[in-house]
Amino acid sequence: MLRRLERHIPCKIVKSKILLTPAWLIQSVIAQKQLPYDDFYAVCPLKKCTKERCPEHTLNIDDDDQTINSPPKNLSYISRFAVQRSSPIVCPNQVFLSQLAVVRDSRTLDGEDRSAMSYSRAIGILKAYPYTIKTVDQVANLPFIGVKITGMLEEFLLKGKVLEAERIKASRRYQTLKEFTTIHGIGPLTARQHYDEGCRSLEDLDRVYESDLESNPVDPPQWTGEISGMRTALELRNDLRQMSVLELFKTLILLTGDSIPRTEVEQINTIIGAELELLEPGCVRTIVGGRGKLHANDVDIVLSHPELGKELNLCTRLVDALGKKDSSGFRSTHPLHALSGASKPNHSHMDTLDKALVVFCLPQVSDLPTIHRRVDLIFAPITLYWTAVVGWGMKFDSGGITRRRDSKLFFPMTEAAVFELLGLEWIDPTLRNADV
Repeated sequence: MLRRLERHIPCKIVKSKILLTPAWLIQSVIAQKQLPYDDFYAVCPLKKCTKERCPEHTLNIDDDDQTINSPPKNLSYISRFAVQRSSPIVCPNQVFLSQLAVVRDSRTLDGEDRSAMSYSRAIGILKAYPYTIKTVDQVANLPFIGVKITGMLEEFLLKGKVLEAERIKASRRYQTLKEFTTIHGIGPLTARQHYDEGCRSLEDLDRVYESDLESNPVDPPQWTGEISGMRTALELRNDLRQMSVLELFKTLILLTGDSIPRTEVEQINTIIGAELELLEPGCVRTIVGGRGKLHANDVDIVLSHPELGKELNLCTRLVDALGKKDSSGFRSTHPLHALSGASKPNHSHMDTLDKALVVFCLPQVSDLPTIHRRVDLIFAPITLYWTAVVGWGMKFDSGGITRRRDSKLFFPMTEAAVFELLGLEWIDPTLRNADV
């Protein structure tokens, strides 16, 4: 924030320099040229005056130069595709959508996927609606808005809440299933199974997963890996969901429900980058998911190397190196899951990427306890780097783009080029928030 920055750097210097995020340098290196400064300003309040001082850096982008800074041109809030709507992190109707999300989550937890999808589509279209809804007629004819949604909206406009959402939130079953699915490795189906078996708390799950692994008749290697990850997540559940009072206050205001401050995400990214540089100089990386948000549920980072092939085995090498750090450095403490794409050549492109799902803790600060954080590392060859970056946020195959008629593979070299290949208008990642 500007005020915090001014406590460390004189105001005169702050307002006379161009302050950019590290992403500008990384993307410029990848593009092999100095990119425009748009969307890389570190301090938003200074963006306008910086543009006025440096117009040559924000204009005159070649038409054929697909950089990640291309501005949206023809976006509409009624677009068929959610990724073609401008969806801010917090929209004018955020409170109502948070009520719809409760109903949607309840349907998901109960295995009613079609109903959950209907609510997700309604949430997506209303998230992009740029006006405060004051009457049902305003949105009654929008795509994906049916009688059920308009009925809930009418109730919300009259009473300030959706009664079904309030009833669901008060339900012991909903609260329990919701809590169970916060544990890594436990999805709605497993959560329901545990609930039906009589589990009502995380302490009950502790007792379930403390049983002897060998006594379970399920495929031992797979079961062992799954149980190990679940037991780790249960053991560290307080850390993984920990949030300071100030962070909680910010989260409640923004209604994001996330727990890791963006500043900490950036710190984790920087430390991982430094360690990666020691192992394989020249690597590139991008934080994916939650771009533009002040908080995140976990940290997802896509990594690669500009020289094809040098990303091989980086997953194992990096995780091993981080795990050997002592208490003065960044440490990988609990590997949750590791997937080698090379062992699954017949699966989808996404399965060909090496991935490490781990729990890390930052260096200890004074006498404060260390906090464990979920970090997912995704390693992609440079030819698939940008499809992995976009795919992690767009829910499509992260490992590549293939033309169906002849199986031709495409290798886009920028994030915007991925959109172009898919026939989509470019939209900044900070405006891709179709969910609540």
